[in-house]
Amino acid sequence: MSGGVIFTSPDKCRRCYYCVRECPVKAIRVIGGQAEVVDDLCIACGTCLRVCHQEAKAYRDDVPSLEEMLAGDRPVIAVLAPSFVAAFDDYRPAQVIAGLAELGFDAVVEVAYGAELVADAYAEFMQRFERGEDVGVEAPFISTPCPAVVNFVEKHHPELMSHMIPIVSPMVALSRYLKKRAEEQGEPEPYIAFFGPCTAKKAEVDWGLSMDGDPEIAVTFRDLAQMLADAGLDPTSLDDREFDPPRASLARLFPVSGGLVKSAALSADLLDDSILVAEGKEDVEDVVHSLSKGNVDYSFVDLLFCEGCINGPVMDSDLSLMERMEKVVKYTRENLASAGSRGEDLEKAPEGLTLARRFRPRGTTMPLPDEMEITRILKRVGKHEPADELNCGACGYPTCREKAIAVYQGLAEPEMCLPYMVEQLEEALGELEYSYRELHTTYDKLQETQEELVQAEKLSSLGQLSAGVAHELNNPLGGILLYADLIREEEVPGEVQDYVVTIRREAARCRDIVTGLLNFARQSRVQKEHVPLNAYVKNVARDFSRGLPETATLDMDLDADDEVEVELDPGQMRRVLINLLNNGLDAIEGRGRVQLSTRYLESSDEVVITIEDDGVGISESNMSRVFTPFFTTKEPGKGTGLGMPIAYGIVKMHRGSIQVQSEEGAGTKVVITIPRRSAPDPTLELLGEDRGQPLQSG
Repeated sequence: MSGGVIFTSPDKCRRCYYCVRECPVKAIRVIGGQAEVVDDLCIACGTCLRVCHQEAKAYRDDVPSLEEMLAGDRPVIAVLAPSFVAAFDDYRPAQVIAGLAELGFDAVVEVAYGAELVADAYAEFMQRFERGEDVGVEAPFISTPCPAVVNFVEKHHPELMSHMIPIVSPMVALSRYLKKRAEEQGEPEPYIAFFGPCTAKKAEVDWGLSMDGDPEIAVTFRDLAQMLADAGLDPTSLDDREFDPPRASLARLFPVSGGLVKSAALSADLLDDSILVAEGKEDVEDVVHSLSKGNVDYSFVDLLFCEGCINGPVMDSDLSLMERMEKVVKYTRENLASAGSRGEDLEKAPEGLTLARRFRPRGTTMPLPDEMEITRILKRVGKHEPADELNCGACGYPTCREKAIAVYQGLAEPEMCLPYMVEQLEEALGELEYSYRELHTTYDKLQETQEELVQAEKLSSLGQLSAGVAHELNNPLGGILLYADLIREEEVPGEVQDYVVTIRREAARCRDIVTGLLNFARQSRVQKEHVPLNAYVKNVARDFSRGLPETATLDMDLDADDEVEVELDPGQMRRVLINLLNNGLDAIEGRGRVQLSTRYLESSDEVVITIEDDGVGISESNMSRVFTPFFTTKEPGKGTGLGMPIAYGIVKMHRGSIQVQSEEGAGTKVVITIPRRSAPDPTLELLGEDRGQPLQSG
């Protein structure tokens, strides 16, 4: 086998950086938010498999290669790790063995026998040490059955290789034994397929120690369960089957906590004084770092990256750790040889079987940044001083500095810093909100301008039509009035006189309408002057008050200073104000209050004139039509529907705005806002018209 053992499924990785946080050697490279496994750094411990809730981490599938072996001519022997007893809750151990035989394996042997061989080798090693012999290894001695520990030392702490006991793992010991036995018996060399709970065993097979007898393939208990399912095999329906020889004894305890020490039956004195057992990722890390510093006084250090092999990374069991241990202990107790705990009837190892191994440094030297480079990287994520270094661990690294080093080494990305990204997001949201407000304001102004353009074009076209119609009607109406007056001077019967009066009255009303049309057509002709605002408004109010009934009042609220002057056309604006005041008087039906007020807006250099009444108000359905020519809510004969459009046009010619606020039954307020000083009207410029020129000349 070759290639990496553990890899990432990109479609499942969700940038949680949990694998980075939990990986004991930080063998994860984040590129584009995807957490990739770096084979040169990975120790195949399987920690990332445990912690990835998205199941984005997976291990190499070697089952197809195993199936090719089974289909070949060479015999294939399945060697089953002793932790299998706790891995298959629904089956008896003998049923699992039977299932393997049904899959086509030529023999099924327990790895526990290899553990017996290894335990004997360790016991002999420690006895030689106790006798003061040169064992060729520096104390404190590090056990080497766990391939993840071996990977950890060879790749990340090669300075400790001189402390590692050069004895193979139980898997390799059994493989060498079986191949040696086949050689002595003149049988073909078998393929050895290991089944266990460990992903690091795949790496152990890949090491390529160049030593005869090592296994060819390693698959997991999970793979075995899938193979049985794919073959349609239900182990519960199979007859019990025992392991093929050689059989083990006490070494079946190897996968539980302290299994090597128990299996090697080391002396009580040695146990009490000189042996340290460390299991689990955190404890192993602590002990290895202490060993590197020379701070460990024990003679023998037994290390397992898992809390016993019964807690391996691919141990798919719902049992608790205690329940798994109890199952292994019970199975061992029930199968102990009657001759005693070590079993005198155990098959002896062939002569010349070597359990030796060697170690080699396989680490990758990563570049280290200087202090200036670390500072530069930290500043990229807004950490300009030590107080900014929160060391929150959200990126997966314990400290901000360690993460900066990982960025320099190409293992991490600056964007992995959660506090920095939150700050960036908040800034982006703030900018987006500001842009939205600006865009919304611009849109409102554009929409308002568009409405004004449409209204201006509408009024312009209507003004041209009105001027033509008014001139065409003016002459006939003048003739009708002339002849009506002549007839009134003649002596005619009373009934005819009544007809003449009616004719003259209706003709006069038509003349007023025509006058309104002409005024509407000429509304853009403004002759501006500088006038005192308050004095001008007072004069208009005085003229309006002369015809005010006693039941109505006109209130004044001149908030603008008397010194404020405004540039306007006195005659045109007077028409606007008188018309609006008359509308207010009509709205209160001669009984109530009309208010005229002024205000100066210094910030925008504009003046505001407001006419407000407490009359009947305008319905919501009519609000959108108040500036529509010829629309009126007054009774027939009392209004032409041109007053508000004329007012709108005149105000626009002053570059101002006119707004109507009204609620039916609660009165109406009309607000006129015009600049205090004159400037070109952008609306008229868009229409191609000149300020001060009529929309349509007579």
